[in-house]
Amino acid sequence: MQVILTADDFGRSAAINAAVLRAHREGVLTSASLMVAGEAAEEAVALARETPSLAVGLHLVAVDGPTVLSQGEIPHLVDEWGRLPADPVRLGLGEDQARPLTSASWAITFGLLSRWGARRLQNYPLAVTRRVYGLMRSGQMTEAYVLRLLTHLTVPTAEVCFHPSTTAEEAWGPNPGDLAALLSPAVRRLIGERDIRLATYPLLKGV
Repeated sequence: MQVILTADDFGRSAAINAAVLRAHREGVLTSASLMVAGEAAEEAVALARETPSLAVGLHLVAVDGPTVLSQGEIPHLVDEWGRLPADPVRLGLGEDQARPLTSASWAITFGLLSRWGARRLQNYPLAVTRRVYGLMRSGQMTEAYVLRLLTHLTVPTAEVCFHPSTTAEEAWGPNPGDLAALLSPAVRRLIGERDIRLATYPLLKGV
């Protein structure tokens, strides 16, 4: 069983960068996704270069985030503050044609998009995991939850997403609780007991 433990939002802030490095060096974190438009992106790149054992990929921000290009360059996507709309349906259909999504509608939307994308990409040599966990539990990746998840995991490959930070960024965003779970001795012990191989996408095999 191969499991990728990923930190989201690397480069968004110095507090997140510090948490990612600590979770990798002292805990079980294997990977991070880099937000190139984040306020601490340059620091994150420098830290990644100093830490080659941390696998770093790109965080594609499609909604609710800053952009690299200006509103003048992509006026149909970006507001006057240089940010993408917070609602993915509103972004795709227009400002007056959608309402903000609930968490349940978010899950349904992501599930449908995932299936659509999987069909389109099935003929390409891309490494993917059988399951992805944690995307809808930002701020709730507690030690207890992670222990339950790893105890009952049966798929050959999985990615588990976290939003670690040394400070509480917002209610549903990066947080110290996710960092604590990644540093948990009980989580590390369970990984060993279940003979789970901590992996990264470049090292993923047997997909």
